[in-house]
Amino acid sequence: APSATRATGVSLELQRAFASGLPGLEARVSWLFNRVSLDVPPQGAPAFLFSEYYDAWPTIGLTLPLGARSWGNRLISTRNAAIADARARHHSSESAAQQIQLDASLAYWRHSCAASRVELLEDFVERSKNRVDWVMRRRKARLSDSADLAQARAQLELRQVELEEARSRLRTARLEFWSLAGEDPPRDPENPRLLELEKAETPGPADAPPARLVQGLAALRETADALEQKARLGGDGLRTTVDLFAELGLKGRGATPADALARSLSLVRKELVFGVRIEAPLDLDARRTATLGHVHAREAAQARYQRQRRESDDDLALLRERLSDSGRRVALLARLEQTQLEKLELEQQKLRQGRSTTYRIIEIEDELASSRIRLLETRLEQMEAGLRLSSFSQTPTEG
Repeated sequence: APSATRATGVSLELQRAFASGLPGLEARVSWLFNRVSLDVPPQGAPAFLFSEYYDAWPTIGLTLPLGARSWGNRLISTRNAAIADARARHHSSESAAQQIQLDASLAYWRHSCAASRVELLEDFVERSKNRVDWVMRRRKARLSDSADLAQARAQLELRQVELEEARSRLRTARLEFWSLAGEDPPRDPENPRLLELEKAETPGPADAPPARLVQGLAALRETADALEQKARLGGDGLRTTVDLFAELGLKGRGATPADALARSLSLVRKELVFGVRIEAPLDLDARRTATLGHVHAREAAQARYQRQRRESDDDLALLRERLSDSGRRVALLARLEQTQLEKLELEQQKLRQGRSTTYRIIEIEDELASSRIRLLETRLEQMEAGLRLSSFSQTPTEG
């Protein structure tokens, strides 16, 4: 007998399951190639024709599930679950990408609004400085008293505080915008020329469902579908299965690889095995618990999808209402600004004629500054609502 046996081998297997024709049919083709070496002592050598040989074993197998997995139910569920998972990830990625684009657009217009606010307050600070100089000249000419000068200086100091706050907000908005843009802020402290918020065109509402909401809902729906298919898989996996199977194996052995391969294809040595395979789980409690778990997961996913769908409808209606409401308020505030400008001009004429007071001018300028800031903020609110609707209403990419 040989004192030692050494074998090295290579195997290749291809398997394919079919969803059409005979759904669920599984075909398998495998090839095993071995090299066997025998350590034969000298006294035993005549008993062996050779001390090294090769085996080639090609095998073809077919399996057709019956019963719970008949007609490819398990195969179809597995494939559908994989497709639903992939689509859910796709829609989630699309939703995240659209949200990043939306955040960058909103940050840009917040930056523009902050810059416009700084320019507005710089103008009012300059007005306040001119007011102080004018009151000081009138006081020297004994045409006004110390109270007028104190009021003018108080207004100037208040405007300077508001200007510093606006500049701080501008720096924050600038950093936020460049951060979302994925770039470092320019070293130049001067702000780049921005599109004026007041003159920008507001994106209008669209009748199509919001794309980001569509993408989010699609992700939830595909997740629910995947859990539905997995629930079916879980139930099928715990049921009794009946499979028809057949396997044809060809065996060839030779002193050389070519000899072994030729013998395996000559159909001289072949094995045919066929029959019925039955598998049944014995732990019924585990089967029932697992089935309930799959059912609960599926119901939870469906509930999340329905809830998100209702919330999406509410969000869409709210955004359209916000866009319409902010548009009306922008129109009203624009008319109010014009009225206050006319009132300020008339009051300044009365002051020059000695029929008004510095306090009244300051009061009207405060009202004008407040209305302009409100107009700017309302315009930003209108732009944000329009951008959200415009971004949401883009056609989603098919998964």
